[in-house]
Amino acid sequence: MRLASLLGSALLLSGAVSRASAVDIWVDAATGNDANPGTLSLPLLSITAAATIAVPGDRILVRPGTYAPGTTGEIFPINIGLPGGVAVPQQNVQILGVGGAAATIVDGGGASTSVAGMISFRAMGSGGRLSGFTLRNHNGGFGVVRIGSITAGSSFQTTNIEIDHCVVETGAGFSAYGIATFGPASGLRIHENLIQGATDANLWISDITTGSPGGGDVYNNTIVDGLNGIRVQGGNWNVFNNIVANNSGLGIFDFGIAPPALLNLLNDFNCVFGNGTDYSAIAPGPNDVSVDPLFVNPVPPGDHHLLATSPLVDAGTSIVPPFLDSDGDGDPRFIDSDNDAFAVPEIGYDEVTDVRLLLNGTFGQGQTFSLDVAAPAARFVAYFFSLGPLNFVLQPFGNVLIDPTILIQFFPSGVTPAAATPPIPIPVLPVLDGSFVHMQAAVFNVASPPLAKVTNKIVGAL
Repeated sequence: MRLASLLGSALLLSGAVSRASAVDIWVDAATGNDANPGTLSLPLLSITAAATIAVPGDRILVRPGTYAPGTTGEIFPINIGLPGGVAVPQQNVQILGVGGAAATIVDGGGASTSVAGMISFRAMGSGGRLSGFTLRNHNGGFGVVRIGSITAGSSFQTTNIEIDHCVVETGAGFSAYGIATFGPASGLRIHENLIQGATDANLWISDITTGSPGGGDVYNNTIVDGLNGIRVQGGNWNVFNNIVANNSGLGIFDFGIAPPALLNLLNDFNCVFGNGTDYSAIAPGPNDVSVDPLFVNPVPPGDHHLLATSPLVDAGTSIVPPFLDSDGDGDPRFIDSDNDAFAVPEIGYDEVTDVRLLLNGTFGQGQTFSLDVAAPAARFVAYFFSLGPLNFVLQPFGNVLIDPTILIQFFPSGVTPAAATPPIPIPVLPVLDGSFVHMQAAVFNVASPPLAKVTNKIVGAL
């Protein structure tokens, strides 16, 4: 049919353009083998093996599954910039869970890795990113994820690391910090994570070196159910739109430093609630709140999505860094949750939305798929297919997460609940190998213009 033929033709014509400039290394716990080359059709089995062969700019694309020492042969710590204990250039390497944190699990199995954590970014791994994983059951060490060092010349020293869209949990009876940063590690971006259950601090952000040049941005995390929430210890930090709740000890606290180390902290629009002591040696931000977040289930391990009645809906600051694009589930970070025709971020890692894009069937060469949305009735739906990602806020819709300059198809489909696309076959064409199609929908309330929302994005690999 017309949609299928147009989509196939567009993919064929743009196949060479859509290839990523960096090499993609694929990992699959179900079908992989570490003797494979790590291609889409012949993936590796372990993240450890992928980290060993990665070179600057590579992406390690990890399919859904559980990755652990006993199943995929993981060896912790997985060091970017120091794989296997050997320092090699691995700048700007990204480790991405393509199915998201709920489906992509890295399990430490209770093993202790001393000071290095499960995953660490070293000096020659600057510019790295970890996104889309649940990391659990790590025992001991300074962080399930470790960044930086206070020791000059240490192999741990690194900069410009991004940790996002992850769930970090240590597990009952295990000892660990959640995410820990040290020394002059600057340009850090820690956002849209759920960090819970640490037996010390869920998040430890610090730089106690002379002048304390390290630091970064901590936005829209939910930090709960540990001994302490956020331990601050020197450095330059922007801490905004976070939930710090139900930690038995301290919420946000300054652990203290000795001169000549310095602390420059900007904290605001956070919800700090229900901790043993909410603030210690740190003043609340002028727009901080201390109210029950109204989680779906606050009882550990719980469900830390927000109820629609949460006081944190549309309560965050809208002045946020440009890298904030979607919440922990992939829903747009700017969404009109309270239906007032203006999209504002929530506080915490979750955005409340009543529209969601769904993929039925299988996306891939030689396969057939269709798209649908979960949304209230009587909503008009339009689907968009693009060969690239983007992030810009279009009021009142929210974050547009696909690049309209390389749009390959626009498909107005109909009105919910009968707004699904027809079946779309994808041709088998070698030129498409390694291409990605980015899909998003716009949902319009036809009864009350101009209210509209955009959905989450789905990325299909060819």
